[in-house]
This record gives sequence, structure tokens and C-alpha cells, in this order.
Amino acid sequence: MSIPATLNAICDLLKRETGLPAKAGVPGSTAKGLFVWPYRLVRTESRAVLPRPPGAFPEPPQTSLDIPLLVLARPAFSDAGLDMLDAAMHALMENTIVTFQNGQARLSFDTRLDIAELCALFTAARLQPGLALELVARTTITRGVPVP
Repeated sequence: MSIPATLNAICDLLKRETGLPAKAGVPGSTAKGLFVWPYRLVRTESRAVLPRPPGAFPEPPQTSLDIPLLVLARPAFSDAGLDMLDAAMHALMENTIVTFQNGQARLSFDTRLDIAELCALFTAARLQPGLALELVARTTITRGVPVP
């Protein structure tokens, strides 16, 4: 599992499915295209609830990394920007799993941020608040396997 590989796989998916330029990061003031902006990393652990034979060792917890992210279009407040977001939304709805060199990520639309948190993110990045798609990319962390 690699965070850059996950983000690059999402960008590659958007490029392939929409035909639009896409890159990871916060858009600059003159940038154009789609931008995949991760704003947090959340580590989660869960245990499988599978029947185990008597005396068997318990399964180790499965660790996942959730990468909440926004997909932004630039120019934001234009017909072209809205068309880009619409194309990105359809591409991501139709492709909920992205595969990359050392794994895969499951994409799901999410609305974790309320309007105040969303405005705080845009303000901290010195961006004008605008429309965005909010997603979570969940990847599984495999223990004992080196991350490139």
C-alpha cells in the first residue's frame, strides 16, 4: 500500500474515463483540470468475525487506511468546471475499485465534512470555496510487506 500510488491510480482512472487532465494535490490559482486533494489519513483496524476451529489462533486485525479526499475542478464556477465534475462523478461511480502496483483501493462517496469544515479546508489552502466531490479511498495495509 502506498499513498502516492493510491492517489496516482485515482488520477489515472479520471484521466482514462473522462479524457481530462487530473493530478493529485491542491490546484494553483491558474490551474485547469481535475484535482484529487487528500486532506486527512485515518488508520482503522477491524477483526474478521469468522468461525474459528476450537484452539485456533485468532486472526490478526486487518488494518486499513482511509484517505478522505476531495475532487475539484478548475475553473470552478463555469460550465466547463461543472461538466468536469459531472464527468468525474460518473467515472468514480462506475469504477469503485482502483488497482495499482501493490494493491487496490475501494472508493466510496462520503459526506464526512460539514459546511464549516469544508470552508475551513478551503480557507487554509487559500482557495475560494466551491463545489467538490467528497470521497474516501480505503486501502488495506498488509503487515510484514515493505511499502515502496
